[in-house]
Amino acid sequence: MSPLDQFLTWLQGTMPLPLMFGPFHLVSLITVIIVTIFVAIKFRKSGEKTLRIILLTMAITTMTFELYKQLVFTYHYDTVNQVSYWSYQWYAFPFHFCSIPMYIAPIAAFLKPGKVRQAIFNFLGTFGLFGGLAVMIYAEPVFINMIGISIQTMVHHGAQVVIGVYLIASRRVELNYKAMVGASIVFVIPVLMSIIMNVAFYQINGSSLGVFNMFWISPYFATDLPILSLIKPVVWYPIFVLIYIVGFILIATIILSISMLIHRLVVLHQKRKTILSLAK
Repeated sequence: MSPLDQFLTWLQGTMPLPLMFGPFHLVSLITVIIVTIFVAIKFRKSGEKTLRIILLTMAITTMTFELYKQLVFTYHYDTVNQVSYWSYQWYAFPFHFCSIPMYIAPIAAFLKPGKVRQAIFNFLGTFGLFGGLAVMIYAEPVFINMIGISIQTMVHHGAQVVIGVYLIASRRVELNYKAMVGASIVFVIPVLMSIIMNVAFYQINGSSLGVFNMFWISPYFATDLPILSLIKPVVWYPIFVLIYIVGFILIATIILSISMLIHRLVVLHQKRKTILSLAK
């Protein structure tokens, strides 16, 4: 085995499969909570420069881990014949729902204040935050026994939580329901792109290169998404896509509603403190 093979094999080191709410999961959750609270409080009044640094830090960190993921999923070592080979795993192509924040965060970092940047911020604080929270809490489907990949998925989705909460706390996310218009557009565009990619890939390659199921909504493969996995087999595909889109928008709207409620409670608390201090 060459030094390169030894290094790549080391990167694929294994551990017992992490259990949901087991030690690995709990440490990951606690770490994300601590980092989220720190960033949200420390930088809630940050300026444009700090905003860009935070967005780019998130993007660079998640992209670095994504490159690692692509590398270890592509490299293989045949222990029987003692030979290495490369074979890309198309199911891991980085264009899923939770991949989008990784791509649009650096775009937003270099955009001037305006409708496009605001729409991205609204997406990150609603859809992106939901995606991060969902995986951080219900992590069982994403855990595997490869150490680096389990760390990667926690870092990736944890970063979504940190960025989403930070943008809400710093009032970069519009706390009104009009915010869902721009956020939904940012969501729908990659959904439509994924459908085109899924159809084109299957028409060219069929299933010969494995499962290619971006956003888990390919018309040719099953989805493992909760609830949607039950709906997809029994409805016309366009209806399934519509349910998928509307469902995600509703959940993102709930995230926004909770953020609005928390903001109002904070404002009321601050007003109460001011009144009490004046009364003294």
